Amino acid sequence: MIVLGVIVCAVAGVERDRQAAQRLETADSQRSRRTRRRLVLGLCVAIASGLFDPMLNFAFQFGGRIESAAAAQGAAPLACSDALWVWPLLGSFVVNTAYCSFLLTRNRTWRRYREPGTASHWLQAGLMGVIWMSSITLYGRGASMMGNYGKSIGWAVFYCAIILFSGLWGIVCGEWRAAARRAFSTMLVGLAVLLAAFGVLGYGNYLFQLADDNPPVTQGATQ
Repeated sequence: MIVLGVIVCAVAGVERDRQAAQRLETADSQRSRRTRRRLVLGLCVAIASGLFDPMLNFAFQFGGRIESAAAAQGAAPLACSDALWVWPLLGSFVVNTAYCSFLLTRNRTWRRYREPGTASHWLQAGLMGVIWMSSITLYGRGASMMGNYGKSIGWAVFYCAIILFSGLWGIVCGEWRAAARRAFSTMLVGLAVLLAAFGVLGYGNYLFQLADDNPPVTQGATQ
């Protein structure tokens, strides 16, 4: 259901962009072909990113020894998951820092950080980091509270919520204000499917937890 919701939202986005391109259409067919190639390349990169992104949750799923070590040092039960994020996020920090530093050096754009009027950008970037890390921390604690299957179902719920609320914020911020009714309606259908998937995942986890709390009694065990 999540995949279906994402596909419907993607179709809506493509339709919106196609309509915008028609309004700004020029006779430059070469630019049009270049735009299509960039679209395909961007789509491939986005899919590859989606395939590798769950690696972060693998660290969360299989980091039980780190959680046990945190508990041994006196960490609260729900706070033990915080220690898990240090190592996978350290790896992403190193990769992002190295690659961005390479680009800034190659393009000679380090000086832009000192340009007048950019002080608010530093504040916004810092705020973005705090909000993102807070969401990861809350996910870790929420998944731990969901029971034995929280670290797998919780990840799907987490990303379903990200896509759902990102779409809603896009509507609130006016991204769809100029879109045609058909594209906007398609987007609403996609968000509705994601909302339904959100509920199905939560109910599925409830059923799993209910089965764990009330295991079936076999005839041999009764005897």
